[in-house]
Order: sequence, then C-alpha cells, then structure tokens
Amino acid sequence: MLGLGVVLGLLLAARGVRAEEVRPRVVVLDVTVSGDAPRELKKSLVASLGGGLYAAGWAVVPPEKLKEALATAPELSNCTTPTCLETLAVMLGDTRLFVRARITAAGAAYNIELELLTPTAGSGGAVARIEQGCEVCSLGELNSKLSDAAVALKQRAAEQASAADAVFRVTIKSEPPGASVTIDGVDTGTTMLSADLPAGRHEVTLRYGGYKPATRTIEVSRGGVNELEVALERAPPPAPPGRYRPYKGLSLAAIGLGVVAVGAGIYMLSIDGDGTCDGGGECPELNDTLLPGAVSTGVGAVLIGAGVYLFTRKRTRRDVGVALAPLPGGGSFSIAGRF
Repeated sequence: MLGLGVVLGLLLAARGVRAEEVRPRVVVLDVTVSGDAPRELKKSLVASLGGGLYAAGWAVVPPEKLKEALATAPELSNCTTPTCLETLAVMLGDTRLFVRARITAAGAAYNIELELLTPTAGSGGAVARIEQGCEVCSLGELNSKLSDAAVALKQRAAEQASAADAVFRVTIKSEPPGASVTIDGVDTGTTMLSADLPAGRHEVTLRYGGYKPATRTIEVSRGGVNELEVALERAPPPAPPGRYRPYKGLSLAAIGLGVVAVGAGIYMLSIDGDGTCDGGGECPELNDTLLPGAVSTGVGAVLIGAGVYLFTRKRTRRDVGVALAPLPGGGSFSIAGRF
C-alpha cells in the first residue's frame, strides 16, 4: 500500500509539473499602494494578486527573480517601453507577460487598477486594463476583489485578442454613387462597397469628379453599426481665366513720355517771347517757342491719355488679337489688332 501511495504521489507530482509548464509565465512588476492604507497591506495584496493570476491560468514568476534582474539592470526599473520589456523578458527566461497593480485607498474606499503589458503592445505596452472600485471594503474584501480583478484581467486580454484577430464586413455608400474609396491609404474600390476590416478605427476617404474629397473615421466592432454613408459636397466651379493688362509696359511708357512732353511744352510756352534786348529797346533774339510748346503739350496730353486708357482697360488673353495684313501691291504689311 505504501509503495502504491508513493507511485500515485509521484504521478500526481509529475502531472502537476506538466500542468505548470504549460501555463503562460507572468511577472508582477509592481504593486503600488497609495492613500491612507496601512503599510502592512501591501504584503497581503501581493499574495492575493499572485493567487488571482494563478487562478486565471498563469504561472507567476517569483519576485526574487525580478529583483535579481533589476539589480543587474537598474535602468529597467519603472520602465514599460517595448525595449525595456523585451530586455526584461529575455533576462527572465523569455517571459513576455507583465502585470502592474495600483491600489488607492481613501478611508474604507478602495480603487483597484490592473494592467497587462507585453513588449509588442506599442509605446504604452498595455494590452488590457481593469479598474474596479469598492466604496466600503474590509481588508479581506479588498484582497478578494483584487484576486477577482486578476481573473477578469485575463478574460479581458483574451477578449481583446479575439476581437483584434476577427474581421467584420463594412459597407460604404456615397451620394452620388461610384466614388472611389481609400481605406487606411489603400485603394479599395468604388461605392457601393463592402470590405472586411479588423476591429478598430479606420480612415476612409471618398473621391468623385466634381465633388470635394471626404474623409471619415469609422469604428469597426463586433455588434456595432459597421456601415458608412457619405453625401459628397459639390466642389466650387473653377475660377474664370485671370484678367491681365496686355499693354501695361507700353501704357506706362506712354504715360512717362507724355509727362515729359507736357512738361517740356509748358516750359516752351512759358519762355515764348522772352529774349535779350539792348539799351535802345531793340530785342533781336526773342524766343519763338509758341508752336513747338503747343505741339509738345498736345502730344504729351495724347500720350498720357492713351497710356491711361491702355493701363485701365482689361482684357482676357483670348480677347487680344494681332493680325498681319499685306498692303495692296505687295512688298509691305500692316499690323492690325483690337486695342
């Protein structure tokens, strides 16, 4: 009987070892207790958390191993970036699951926060989070709630992993139909469109000729309304061809020359009849600038008027026309245009 008991004991022990080996290993990074909780509470909370993680199906890495790893690499303390977690995972024997707990106390009220982290979960490291509160709790009830929260954390992680792996049918419509669709930067087709997308947020952009592009964000989830309908807005008509002054340089030159000519004409008119006279009242050298002064003033006025006209008159490019026309008899030509 004794031998049979020993054999049965060894078989059960071996079975327990095999069961322990298949459990995912998890490391408790830290249990932080803040508020007015008694100091001795942390020890019981660490034990309750470990029991809850074991009940959830995880094997908890002994705290001594974590202390040894952090003693050799103190820079990893309080660091939850993917790089830090990856380094710590290798040091602890490729353990890739980490749990962080925060318990806040305010009298008999407690708040429990648990986070599950992995090196592959992005910059924050967290893949699942549980928060539970207790308005009036005894220490025993608090320990029990923490243990239950650890089990709930495992369930939350499994649900989120399942949702991330699943894809859901999404329907995209537009008015007018036939708009091209881009989902997360990838051309997908034209509306009306059905596509299988993983859970989470996705950016959808629709384009249609004569309409403004429209970008929307859709949240795809199990049981959600995975449908997007967009009424596109017409784009404003294109601006008319720009107007310009085809003779701007010529008009400015004409105005400049006109000003000079008018100034010269006024000057000649002002000195007309002036000259040098001798003592006997004879004036053999009198200025005779009346005619050239009048001509200069008139030409200058015409130039200024023409320049102002050309400068202020606006035409489109297609309004401007220049034609070459041979004169009768040949050998010469004329330029004609609308000015």
